This record gives sequence, C-alpha cells and structure tokens, in this order.
Amino acid sequence: MLLAAAFYDHCTCTSPLQALKVLAREPAARQAFSERGVRALVLLLAAGPEAPAAAEAANALLNLCYERQHVNAVSVTLHAF
Repeated sequence: MLLAAAFYDHCTCTSPLQALKVLAREPAARQAFSERGVRALVLLLAAGPEAPAAAEAANALLNLCYERQHVNAVSVTLHAF
C-alpha cells in the first residue's frame, strides 16, 4: 500500500503533520478540513504506533476533533475496520 509506505518515510509525513497540528488549533481551519482528510489521518494511524509520524498524526487528529463532524468521521472510519 503506497499510503502506508509513505507514512514510514519520516521526512515526507512528519513536517506536513506538524503544520496540520498547528493549523488545526484555529476554528476556521478545523471547520474547513474535510471528512476525507480526517479519514486519511485515521488510516495513517492504522499503520501502527511504531510509525515515525504516528504521534504527529494523533495530535493533528485530536485538534481536529474539537469539531463534532470530525468526531463522527473518526467513529465511522473506525467502525469500517
């Protein structure tokens, strides 16, 4: 799976996830973030906690989940597993 392979590339994923983590602190940015993006973060976390960028993905997801629609997207994605 290409997405999982990219996730293990620390330089490819860590910096954008750090930026997303910071941007997701702003209400306007959280509201503009799509459900598809939330699902992608959940799938990245499914690669496992040993993945280099897992902590950054988790932090970004937590910041995004201040919006109810994102919590619902996480729930629906997890139930699909």
